[in-house]
Amino acid sequence: MKETRVRHIDSSWVAQNTVLVDGFPRPDWNAIDDWIDRNVKDCHADEAWTEAGLCWLDAVKEHLAGQHKVYASDHFYLLCPYEKHMANKLISFAEDAWGKIQRYLWQLELNRPCGKEVILAFADQETYYTYISYFYPEGEFGFTGGIHISSGYEHVVLAPDDLWQLEFVLTHELTHVVLCTLPMPEWLEEGLAQILEELVLSRPSLTIDAEIKRRHDRYWNRHGLDEFWSGKSFRLPDEGQGLSYALAQILVRNMADDHGDRFFDFVQAARREDAGEAAAREHLKCSLSDCAMQFLGEGDWAPRPEALRDAAEREDSEQPDSDGQ
Repeated sequence: MKETRVRHIDSSWVAQNTVLVDGFPRPDWNAIDDWIDRNVKDCHADEAWTEAGLCWLDAVKEHLAGQHKVYASDHFYLLCPYEKHMANKLISFAEDAWGKIQRYLWQLELNRPCGKEVILAFADQETYYTYISYFYPEGEFGFTGGIHISSGYEHVVLAPDDLWQLEFVLTHELTHVVLCTLPMPEWLEEGLAQILEELVLSRPSLTIDAEIKRRHDRYWNRHGLDEFWSGKSFRLPDEGQGLSYALAQILVRNMADDHGDRFFDFVQAARREDAGEAAAREHLKCSLSDCAMQFLGEGDWAPRPEALRDAAEREDSEQPDSDGQ
């Protein structure tokens, strides 16, 4: 395919700055970033990053010994093991979802890293988890159907699944890609990603009945919201992970319904260090505790600065450099 012609960066140089870890080629993206900064004009940086990304994808394809192929569209490269018709359906869906996500979020000021967007889809769970384990520290984490890798050459990784489920996961992870330059708290970004799944696919992804409400009440009254506000609960290997995604979706939906355009002012201003508390008070004229109380009822739901500070210090060395669903 014509995109393989490298114009701004030498593929052999990329190869020299790539090592095998867990059997996968892992480029030194910091070195590549530095080289592009020093040797490529700003107007060509996007092309140079795209070429470096394609060099990497070709190396990954070779590692997978012919099981995967690379497909290209206007905004995406897709490396996958699927038959051509399914690969074309998935990359076409990615293009459609990409445009819809950005239209839904048009009120936000967003920036994009350089390079064409990359999606990796693997043939089996073992290959998927071998690949993504590189981005996780030692420890136990919840299962994922896909993740957004935010370090190096930013990309989305998909676990094997049926096409209809891949569409949900891909929409979720592409929302993370679109929002990646905003320093918002994790619960807010995950809630937005859940909402965008429903909007893009026109399919409900969350049902609340009496039993689910009881599960939320029981879990959050027992554990509190410290780990939810800090983002840790989204990686738990227990029911707290699923409940965290659901609670984030509920809070974001309620905020958007209650506050209209002011909600996007809140999203733009929300910061991880206080879980978005200052932005909520400024733009929504209420506290995060008030927002949580709408669904959870009376309780001590406010983000605690000391808990957020302790979590941030731990996650500097422990947090996976990714967002997963």
